[in-house]
Amino acid sequence: MLRYRRRLRLSVAVPFGDEASFRVTVDGEVVDAASHSDPAEDEWTTRSVPIPDRGARWAELELTVTASSSMNVIPTGEAWVDDLRIA
Repeated sequence: MLRYRRRLRLSVAVPFGDEASFRVTVDGEVVDAASHSDPAEDEWTTRSVPIPDRGARWAELELTVTASSSMNVIPTGEAWVDDLRIA
């Protein structure tokens, strides 16, 4: 189980052609995600998500924030993570 607290600011200038997202992956497998189309998370939110059982070995944990646009506008993506625990 992966438990962490997050606060996100994902916004776009126009609803089409822009994207802002946050993604958590374990060994390349997405275990948690959010995008600008999800409800805003202006306050700290605690997340508990199951992670794939990889046995007793090392695994790569990756937290990614992306923002992209197909137009001449700038979407934004910010994420704060705290109290990360893996059990």
